[in-house]
Amino acid sequence: MSTYAESGGGVYAVLARQYVYAYAKESGDSARIAAALESLLACTVRLPPDQRRSYFAEAAYYQGVLTGESALAREWLEDARKITGARGKEDWESYPLAAIAYAERNQEQLKEHLRRVIAELDRRPGISGAVTATRGNLVALLNAAVAS
Repeated sequence: MSTYAESGGGVYAVLARQYVYAYAKESGDSARIAAALESLLACTVRLPPDQRRSYFAEAAYYQGVLTGESALAREWLEDARKITGARGKEDWESYPLAAIAYAERNQEQLKEHLRRVIAELDRRPGISGAVTATRGNLVALLNAAVAS
């Protein structure tokens, strides 16, 4: 991880951690993803409620899909639900709920939640590279669930 992202200070350090996390996700290396997500979660108190909830949902997804820990994924989802001031985004819970279903090997719920989160991503204006990459990963997970 970059020393700038680890330095801790200021808004640019938070932004650096966000980019390091995005890069780690793209790498697919679960250890790198864990380290970057942990670093980012350490400074979520400085983020607006919507972003804080989003990264808690990311933590739930990591725990459910990459480690198979449904109990930890549920804890992150519960923490995300407690965040006040976040604007209501339709189907925001589908992402962590898909991870929980994945960890619990509940194929029907997994498919339902993945379809919802993919539809939510498709409703976003001005699709970014990160959204496109996330969508691609979720579609691959959905296709694997449908095939099994």
